[in-house]
Amino acid sequence: MRLWCYLCEWFVKANNPIARDTYQLQSQTPSFKATGTITDISNVCKSEWYQWVYFRDHASSFPHTTKERFGRCLGTYTHSGTMMSMHIMNDNGTVLPFQTILALTHSEINSSLELDKKSVQQDYS
Repeated sequence: MRLWCYLCEWFVKANNPIARDTYQLQSQTPSFKATGTITDISNVCKSEWYQWVYFRDHASSFPHTTKERFGRCLGTYTHSGTMMSMHIMNDNGTVLPFQTILALTHSEINSSLELDKKSVQQDYS
């Protein structure tokens, strides 16, 4: 229930730039018909919702000595920073905006090395 608002916001940002075959939209996107501007979807396409990502934590301290940490991507962050800022939930459940993230592929998520890293990081939280 806590993440519901992030999911709704991500869905709207991912769904509104899609053109539909309805008479009222005349083959345009809903956001174009409402605002008259073309929507940039590059920040929405960067990663899926609730996908495992590495994020660069500049304020990390012991026991997180590495600055690259695991987190879950919860969608775009539009209130400050660049257009590529994302809401990231870290290992202790705190949601913060980060700009430097790297989405993990399915093969990376299931690799034994990444699973070991996740278990070590979760042991410290």
